[in-house]
Amino acid sequence: MTLLPDDYIAQAKSDARKYQGQWTGTAGTLAAHTMRLIREREEILKMLEQSAPPYDPSVIEAAWKRYRERTADAPQRVVYSAVRPSQPEPAAGTTAKFGTGAVRSDSVEEFRYDLVSPIGLREVARACAEGAGKYGDWNWEKGMPVHDLLNHAIAHIFQFLEGDRSEPHLGHAAWNLLAAIHSDKLWPEINSGTLRGPGCTRPDST
Repeated sequence: MTLLPDDYIAQAKSDARKYQGQWTGTAGTLAAHTMRLIREREEILKMLEQSAPPYDPSVIEAAWKRYRERTADAPQRVVYSAVRPSQPEPAAGTTAKFGTGAVRSDSVEEFRYDLVSPIGLREVARACAEGAGKYGDWNWEKGMPVHDLLNHAIAHIFQFLEGDRSEPHLGHAAWNLLAAIHSDKLWPEINSGTLRGPGCTRPDST
């Protein structure tokens, strides 16, 4: 009946269900169409199972006709709400996302801030408070090199692995890793000549 393997159909159905009703841009429109096609395919297959193979075109056409007649008077379930035709097209750089027709910028599509663990962030904030209490709020932004921040992060990780629970080592390790990212992005001058190069070459060998 079909050249598409069952596992492919199952994956397509799973993917479509995930986006169905959540988006109204390209993803939502395709998800809605995919779900409808899959449902109708399943209905046709059920009817064909009642017929003896091989399935010639007339058998398939008859099954399709019966299905359409059976569902002609049934109310169509609204799977998603697209942007209303009367509304202007979204401006460049925006993506239609919501069933209400609202649109907004897609500038953060590559980031999922909503998936970051609030528990992990709370421990980082705890480490920030401890550091601010000892050294002042912005002491660390005077500049700390990546290699020193990584050394502290690794030390805290190994202390945790050794079973030391005398302080929140994982929160401190996470703080140092975030600070290392900050340093690597913003302070190349204090990191120059302190980090290994490609192929694990020593800083002083370049």
